[in-house]
Amino acid sequence: MKMSMPNLLRMALLGAASLSLVAHAAPNRAAEAVARYQQQISHSPGLSYHFTHAGTGMLAGPFPPTEGEVRVIPAADGKALYRQLRISALSRGDGQPRTIEVAGDAELVRSVDSVNRQVLNAPKWRNAVDLVNFQYLLPLALVPELATLAPEALRDEGNIQIDGVDCIVVGANPKMANLILYFGVDDGFFYGGEARKPEAWGDATIEMRITRMAVDQPISAQAFAMPTPEGYAEVPYSGNLPTIAEPAPDFALTAFDGARIENQDLKGQVVILDFWATWCGPCKQAMPGLEQLHQRYADRGLTIIGVNYGELSDDPAGGLAQAREYLSHVDLGYQFASPADQRIGDHYKPNLPMAVVIDREGRIAEIYAGYFGEESDQRLEAMITKLL
Repeated sequence: MKMSMPNLLRMALLGAASLSLVAHAAPNRAAEAVARYQQQISHSPGLSYHFTHAGTGMLAGPFPPTEGEVRVIPAADGKALYRQLRISALSRGDGQPRTIEVAGDAELVRSVDSVNRQVLNAPKWRNAVDLVNFQYLLPLALVPELATLAPEALRDEGNIQIDGVDCIVVGANPKMANLILYFGVDDGFFYGGEARKPEAWGDATIEMRITRMAVDQPISAQAFAMPTPEGYAEVPYSGNLPTIAEPAPDFALTAFDGARIENQDLKGQVVILDFWATWCGPCKQAMPGLEQLHQRYADRGLTIIGVNYGELSDDPAGGLAQAREYLSHVDLGYQFASPADQRIGDHYKPNLPMAVVIDREGRIAEIYAGYFGEESDQRLEAMITKLL
């Protein structure tokens, strides 16, 4: 299971610091801190910061210690996560340092592969999640994710000193993980935090710290440049995903009502296989858009199947129970299922969130990996209307 875009408010955050808990009365400082930060980012012409990021315990492998710089121009219309992106970082997984150089715009993501002396290129909507670790974009991704929480879901848990900065501690538990977020008292900036889910991860956490944040300064175009290193080749990247325009690999699913679904049963329909899990916040953000597609196009031959995949549970039955419990709290009309065997995982290599579109002839029409807000919704609907 790949964990490239697990939510937990992008599953990230901070590490050790001494916490002093203080009880606070109304007004809700937590909600005010979040609203202030959202306002800053939503009006920012450019965002830059230094980050450190790491997992502990069972999450140390998937999330090795990483440190680097991020520069972003947020999408001004709110329809996408970013318009320009540049990441330079150093990761130390298994004790081996690995440089990370990534650049992206509205259409393309480029990533330097120093081992094979290549610069990999992929469409933003299809393979970006393989080339960009969206954990590193948490300060930007927090804005749409926190907007989904009611003010009363945010807890004021006192104050904390981070690198000499007095911060408000904001707690949240939006059915994903226990989240602790830190916002500067004076400047309102995001300084990091941590995510933990004891029932699934034991004492493991994902931790992040942010320093040198700037939110109100334009960033020059040159700051996003990533020239191809001498001797490197520019190479299209497809990863392990099924091939576009080829027949969809076989799969079998068990619908939540007990029925068995195989790919042969769906011939003649346009199908969206939407891979999701309860821990994946971007997966949940994509669901309202999928429901709108279901309501608009189901009677024209569109079938949407939400495939629950990769729950963080050692017990498959327990993971399925988590999925059912989550769905009991949302109003969605399209159907849900789980893998009936290993084929769908082996053949489709789901990288959450991921939507696979299959045409009426049973061929792979497009793959959308990652969720970029309204931009993703619009791309998916355009493809569906083309196929119907």
